Amino acid sequence: MWSFDRDLGQCQKVTETVIALSPFSFGGITVCDQIKISGGGLVDSYNSANGTYSSQATNGPDAQGHHFAGQNGNVWTLGAISADITISNSGTGVHGNVSATGTVSNAGTIYGTVTNGPAPCTCDPLGVSPM
Repeated sequence: MWSFDRDLGQCQKVTETVIALSPFSFGGITVCDQIKISGGGLVDSYNSANGTYSSQATNGPDAQGHHFAGQNGNVWTLGAISADITISNSGTGVHGNVSATGTVSNAGTIYGTVTNGPAPCTCDPLGVSPM
């Protein structure tokens, strides 16, 4: 599980997480396992190929006071049935949809739809055998 603390500027890997690449094209953050977003983290539609963050963060401010780069910063878990998404701080926001094969726990703000428990799919986007 990944944990990001915006206030401390730290990103910490707690357990093994694979961020899905093609053929998955859900946008935002797509993982096979659990994910935790906290500490005032913000997920939005920023794309570094399109320039600087400030040039794209033209929306807002949102309820947390953030300017943001669009509403397509989706967060998804695809793997095991227990792949939960935790948003654990009132200053944390997701500008997109959130879908967990487990459960979405939200203490922040989600500016999209929340889906709990869709059927998991095979999540081996890199073709790597589990260790």
